[in-house]
Amino acid sequence: MRKNKRLTLQDIAEDLHISKTTVSRVLSGKGRIGQATKELVMEYVRTHDYHPNLMAKGLAEAKTWNIGVVLQGNAAMSDMPFFQNCLFGVASEVKARNYDVLLAINEGDGTDGLERILRMQKIDAVILTRVLENDKNVELLKEGEMPFVAIGSYDDETVVQVDAPIEEAGRIFTKQIVENAGDAENIIFLCGKQNIVVNKLRLRGFLGAMSDLGKSERDYAVVSALDGAADAKNALAGFRGNLVICADDILCEGAIEWQKEENSIAKIVSFHNSLSLSKCRVSAIEIDAYALGKKAADILLSRLEGKETAVRNYVDYHFLF
Repeated sequence: MRKNKRLTLQDIAEDLHISKTTVSRVLSGKGRIGQATKELVMEYVRTHDYHPNLMAKGLAEAKTWNIGVVLQGNAAMSDMPFFQNCLFGVASEVKARNYDVLLAINEGDGTDGLERILRMQKIDAVILTRVLENDKNVELLKEGEMPFVAIGSYDDETVVQVDAPIEEAGRIFTKQIVENAGDAENIIFLCGKQNIVVNKLRLRGFLGAMSDLGKSERDYAVVSALDGAADAKNALAGFRGNLVICADDILCEGAIEWQKEENSIAKIVSFHNSLSLSKCRVSAIEIDAYALGKKAADILLSRLEGKETAVRNYVDYHFLF
């Protein structure tokens, strides 16, 4: 028996008079190995209390051919169509390049789902489908030196990201809406929580348009940190203006409910389109979630192949009037 020495695969192979490759296949469960040989190796492992060096194992093994995709568990059910289309885009690209998708769902704004798939060592890289300010998932991936791409903008030039030019789109869209309205007065902008990066960009786009149009703070109001359609509906109580601009489709649905109940003639528009808004013929910004997912996967896999890519990458948008 070997004493005072950490056992290696080579040690086990020499003691059992079999190849190192055979030992590795038995311990990993990969490859066809006879039952007698499996039992021989496993009995030796139990007797000698052998524990593999997981770090060395991970470095030595070939690709897993899996890409981890992270969803945040606190996303509203109404957000699911966007993330679903995004996931379909990812899956389409990775399948075409012989990879599979491993889905991880974090609790709230946490990192538990991501941590679990990292511990499993079953992924080659990760796609984050949403980012927050000072995102813990981003920091975890950077610390572990795991290749990843973020869907959404992030204020860090070391983070590879894919997004639509959200601020630009919101700014141009708002200017066109206001100019076409002609008599837009007492404008209100409804926006979600500001720790979500996309909401900050949407607010910047709106405020940029107000500045371009020469509007003062007397001409418009901003209500932020809203969480869902009910919040939007409540925020409009007593509103007597004629233009409601919503940062996303969910808030817009709340605004439409308010409009119906109050018989308001205010125009309602959205910075993000959805199937439900299309049915209501609401003017909105259309961003292709499928294209976002597909492009994120393409960039990530290209980087795994050693190719250079840009840090900030964008997909197109268009307006629906």
